[in-house]
Amino acid sequence: MNKKTNLGKRELEDIMNNLSDLSDLDSDDDAYYQTAPVTSPADYQNESQDVIVERRLEELFGVSDNLEETIESQEIYSVEALTDILEINSPRPIGSVGETTGQYDVLPTEENIATYEESFVMDCNQRETEIEQCLDDIREEHSHYTPISTDDLSARPSSSNVIVTEPDRRSRSSRTMNTVRQPREWKIETEIHNVPEFTNSIQPQSTYSHKTQPIDVFQNFFPEYLVQVLVEQTNRYAVQNKSNNFTPVLSEEMKAYLGILIMIGLNPLPDMELYWSNDPFYNNAEISKIMPIKRFKKIIENLHINDNEKEPNRNSPEYDKMYKLRPMIQELNKLFQQETGNSSKQSIDECMVKFKGRSSLKQYMPKKPIKRGFKIWARCDSVTGYLYQFEIYTGKGDSMEDEGLGYNVVKKLSAGLPENTLIAFDNFFTSCNLMEDLY
Repeated sequence: MNKKTNLGKRELEDIMNNLSDLSDLDSDDDAYYQTAPVTSPADYQNESQDVIVERRLEELFGVSDNLEETIESQEIYSVEALTDILEINSPRPIGSVGETTGQYDVLPTEENIATYEESFVMDCNQRETEIEQCLDDIREEHSHYTPISTDDLSARPSSSNVIVTEPDRRSRSSRTMNTVRQPREWKIETEIHNVPEFTNSIQPQSTYSHKTQPIDVFQNFFPEYLVQVLVEQTNRYAVQNKSNNFTPVLSEEMKAYLGILIMIGLNPLPDMELYWSNDPFYNNAEISKIMPIKRFKKIIENLHINDNEKEPNRNSPEYDKMYKLRPMIQELNKLFQQETGNSSKQSIDECMVKFKGRSSLKQYMPKKPIKRGFKIWARCDSVTGYLYQFEIYTGKGDSMEDEGLGYNVVKKLSAGLPENTLIAFDNFFTSCNLMEDLY
């Protein structure tokens, strides 16, 4: 008796490629295939693989009036599909039990029966062990959970089941989720909610009139002491960096530099040097007569806001990606809130500052009008758009403990707001835990 072997993938591909030849059968061939007898498993014992495949294909596809309809009805469009049908319709090996009759296709031997029974018992024992292990893992995982009350599932959640652990301060890379929140227990705490009227509007703390100059408004938001910080830190960095041909910057010169930056923003040109160009079409006299181009570039080269020598190491828990700008950000946020009282309707959202240079802080958001730049979280007045507070997004890993990015952004920007303040934000920030904590 020839030993039966499985067909390889390449052989099955050849069979699939030759199926189209069967479409040339005439009516006499169709009649023959319709009346062809179905072979039994014993007929394959002394046949070669080619003969077996040919006879099985005749049995599979020769019982229909139209061969193409048969192939489409069987969905024979790939080697995998043909393999599945051959396995289903091919004779079972010796010792296998029929699905419907419970009888053997070919009479088994005592050795085959013993081998089958032994493998069946081993499979059952292995399956029982796997099930027990899975149940043990489930019991261990949920051993510290408390059952959920089914008294009322329509009320808002309770915050009494939050366990906060002490954060790991060893390194920034080792920080993980530090809050374990147990299954939420829903219950009714308040039947009637009193919604206040949000009527407080924005109120400037400074008095302005039609005679107020723009420089007066600017100095309220960027006072003299911030200019002094820029002067001090810029001169210090020039000394630390041993900048060539650098003379210390003065306060008036730093103010002129800031004014040039504002004018460049109002009148953009393709290249910065064009503002000092000899071509009158590009030259800006208000800029070129204030400061030479070389001095302007020298200030840009050494401009600093914080002391580099005091910057924490990158592996330190106190490391801050915004260290070089942190003093300016903190002071500006403080000034923005001092100059205007909080209104009762505010919103929190993200905004983008366009930037296409090199920076680890640059974000790419393809669905936004500004696709590349710095992402900034902002809290503003809902009516006028006045900016109260902002934070620059520095990437994943920033304050990601507890409840996630959206939760932390809203909680940080809304800290210190008075009661009965309406805060609006979109679904990116929304979560059940945030709604519960804000309410």
